[in-house]
Amino acid sequence: MRRIISTQVLNPFGANNMTGTAIVTSNPIETYPFDLNEMSFEVQWTGTPTGTLTIEGSSQYDPVNNPGATFITISTSSLIFPLPVNPTGAPGSLLTLFARPGVSKWVRWRYVNTSGTGQLSIWAFGKGRN
Repeated sequence: MRRIISTQVLNPFGANNMTGTAIVTSNPIETYPFDLNEMSFEVQWTGTPTGTLTIEGSSQYDPVNNPGATFITISTSSLIFPLPVNPTGAPGSLLTLFARPGVSKWVRWRYVNTSGTGQLSIWAFGKGRN
């Protein structure tokens, strides 16, 4: 059976989740079931947040046996295209392709707020391996 992911991986539930010195992370997504060049992310933010938005990967994370594993920032334009832009005090959005889901078993988004407030939402889409 071919797997598909089409879900919201970070939902603010109507609250300002980009506020103060908040660090916001999305739910980790297991990437191995998906074809290369077949994962994309839509990121949207409202309000006036300023901060750093990154995508991170981990091959050690396991939701049961190692939920506290370290995630490492993926910052190579050959893996993420385009690279995430940082919110700079105004609403915005980003649609990006994760070019090689197999490079890391798990990925998640991370936002570190430095000022302002707003709501951050992230959706993931991927087609399963044939």
